[in-house]
Amino acid sequence: MSEWEMVEVGDYITQIRGVSYTPKDSCEFPMDEYIPILRAHNIQESGLNFEELVYISSKNISDAQMIKKGDIVICASSGSKNLVGKSAQSTKDLNFSFGAFCKVVRPQGIFPSYLGNYFKSKKYRQIISNMAAGANINNLRGEHINGLLIPLPPLEIQEKIASVLDKVSELLALRRKQLEELDVLIQAIFYEMFGDPVLNEKGWEIKKLGDVTTYLSRGKSPLYVEESEINIINQKCIYWNELKSENCKFYDPANISKIKPEHYIQRGDLLINSTGTGTLGRAICMKGVDKTYIADSHVTILRPDLNVMNGVYLAQYLHFDKIQEELYKKCVSGSTNQIELATGKFAQLAIPLPLIELQNEFSHLIQNIEEQKQLVQKSIDETQYLFDSLMSEYFD
Repeated sequence: MSEWEMVEVGDYITQIRGVSYTPKDSCEFPMDEYIPILRAHNIQESGLNFEELVYISSKNISDAQMIKKGDIVICASSGSKNLVGKSAQSTKDLNFSFGAFCKVVRPQGIFPSYLGNYFKSKKYRQIISNMAAGANINNLRGEHINGLLIPLPPLEIQEKIASVLDKVSELLALRRKQLEELDVLIQAIFYEMFGDPVLNEKGWEIKKLGDVTTYLSRGKSPLYVEESEINIINQKCIYWNELKSENCKFYDPANISKIKPEHYIQRGDLLINSTGTGTLGRAICMKGVDKTYIADSHVTILRPDLNVMNGVYLAQYLHFDKIQEELYKKCVSGSTNQIELATGKFAQLAIPLPLIELQNEFSHLIQNIEEQKQLVQKSIDETQYLFDSLMSEYFD
């Protein structure tokens, strides 16, 4: 990179402030002469997202505030420092504007996609993170962006670099789309085999969870050590259909006498996050147990009676938004700031219970799909590594 001149970004851009408005100036539905407004949540890693929009009268929006092809939309202000600086580039002119907590960087005299990729680089994110940590900022000011240094190769090399990075980005987006489609397929199979989980139009027998489990309990308050053979599963380990075992902590083996046989996680157990807004209710069925696991007190262990219930079926049942709403309504206790899944109430939750043979067939189908998802995820990880390596080569 040493043969390429380092220049300040401010010499090659125009910065445009977002539209200020009050709630009375906006509406949530399209209207004549109203323009949709992008906000911080519309800036995604995969690009601009056009959901959950607000609409502002076009009289309040200047021509410069309309998003153009090549514009880089940046979150400039947020209560979360992790969000400040995140960006996405528009690939075409849009009949959209953007709110006051965002700003647009409009490239001038530099290949737009080359600059857009820089704003996705780890180098850029690290600089913004250091600024936020050092200056205690939650607002990205104009001088912060103008002062960024970027290598400036000749225009034809900028175009080649952008072309390579854009192709890898498109491949990443395609792979992520494949993952989403596999998740949609799982839901479609569920509906086909069992019907709507709320309406129960197939007339399955209704059972309370406590009547079809052999063990239902919160995990134990652990005694931690730096490392041991006993892994402690906590909230950060449980995602939908995925156990992030790298987030496990470790139990002190000197206190192993306090662990009863039923506390150890078994194949087929359902683990449910039991505290925390946004994480409560996430569930995973342990289809295999390759290590010694226990759960901490923020996790509920549900051990199905395998003669009548398959944990894979139950995990997918709990995954549906309407069932999550019911879970929060009927089984959660505590204040707004500190909610938890009440084990007794959870045991009383009534669910439709299809024939176990059908549940087992569903589990087998899902296992095949999960294997495909693992292959796609491996491809994503490899492609992401390539992308990060290229970004480091071009911008570090």
